[in-house]
Amino acid sequence: MHLPPLRERTGDIVPLAEHFLAKAGGGKQLTSAATARLVRYGWPGNVRELKNAMERAAILVRGDVIDALDLGFLEERQSGRAEAEAWPDEDLPSALARLEQALIRRALRRAAGNRAEAARLLNIHRQLLYAKLKRYGLDLSEERTDAVVSPDVKPD
Repeated sequence: MHLPPLRERTGDIVPLAEHFLAKAGGGKQLTSAATARLVRYGWPGNVRELKNAMERAAILVRGDVIDALDLGFLEERQSGRAEAEAWPDEDLPSALARLEQALIRRALRRAAGNRAEAARLLNIHRQLLYAKLKRYGLDLSEERTDAVVSPDVKPD
């Protein structure tokens, strides 16, 4: 089974980074500038390098927010050719839709499924979030309700 390198799977970089950051503990969050820097980086060490970078940032950053400057130890690509190779070969609407879905999923996870709170985190109106959920087929109501245990139902 062939698994492309991380630099070819830019849509996986931010979710993996957040996962590794959460595992490192401390409740730190990435700014949008930090996530942009992570996506632009070439990841020659692949997922292992990303994991190490998030652990390092979690230890070195004193505040709750990790910014692009905190990731200064990552050297960004300078070559235009290398940057073009790092991005997937797709059209802009598809790439934007994929990014939008990832941001919506992340906001819903952070808000524990609360759509009004997720809309606030995304800085959009709640009705717009509902429309985007419908457009992308992201019915996440099961995720939100699975965590709720009814007092009337006894576990098996």
